[in-house]
Amino acid sequence: MKIDKVVVTGGTGLVGREVTKALLQAGMEVVVMTRSVGRPAVEGMRYAEWDGRAVDPLVEVMRGAKAVVHLAGENVGQRWTQAARTRIMQSRVEGGQAVKAAIESLPERDRPVVVAASAIGWYADSPDWQAEGDARGTGFLADVVEAWEGAIAGVATRCVTLRIGVVLSRGGGALGKLEPLFRWGLGSAVGPGTQWQSWIHVRDLARLVLHAVQTEDMQGVYNAVAPNPVTNRTLARELARAMRRPCWLPAPPAGVLRLLLGDMARITLDSQRIRSNRLAHTGFNFEFSKIRTALADLYS
Repeated sequence: MKIDKVVVTGGTGLVGREVTKALLQAGMEVVVMTRSVGRPAVEGMRYAEWDGRAVDPLVEVMRGAKAVVHLAGENVGQRWTQAARTRIMQSRVEGGQAVKAAIESLPERDRPVVVAASAIGWYADSPDWQAEGDARGTGFLADVVEAWEGAIAGVATRCVTLRIGVVLSRGGGALGKLEPLFRWGLGSAVGPGTQWQSWIHVRDLARLVLHAVQTEDMQGVYNAVAPNPVTNRTLARELARAMRRPCWLPAPPAGVLRLLLGDMARITLDSQRIRSNRLAHTGFNFEFSKIRTALADLYS
């Protein structure tokens, strides 16, 4: 019986590790593209060297692959100096262009499907509901997402783009930054606390990537967010509840966060109440649709 091969860029990151696990559990062969190939592999998985922009290494690995899951990109959770902005933008544009060029160099019948990461940073800072098809917002994140998606747009194969919300995981990301403060009893909301945060449990995100690989009629942009976004204040209270810690301190004012973090504070302060109208029609079901059950699973 033929085993499907899936190539994963960014497979050593927070989301990539969980995606790789889901693919292996589904019985697939996984090739992780990475700059550091000297990592211990597991059965069914191997590493291949890639610098994030070269086309030829991708072409060789993609031969015979069923899918490419493209997650690679510089972490946006850092102070947005000019140098950092350049790295964030270039990593997404150059990586997407390389994936597109590699796929299109293969014969049409041999081209793998692409499942590409993107972000809800596309959308405007607003308390109103937004969904696929709504206009992009303004600012650096929206610029990055537009260029990110544009780098792979029009690729000559089936392509699914996932605009990912705040990923909940004990392995890092947003919770990795919040957890120490809450563990010390210093947790609170930030800014006004009324800003909406659209989230997804990392395991649901990995299941969604697998679903996109296997569902032939999925194509285009989908918002990868759970169906019940919460305000920042609710997120803080539910995280404190899950960790069995207090949440009573006053929220740091938005101005203080902007002083400490610069423009990167927008990740936390912007309000994005996102739903996925398109995902509901693909047969995908969330294991974690409520913030309380998601955090209880992570901190049980």
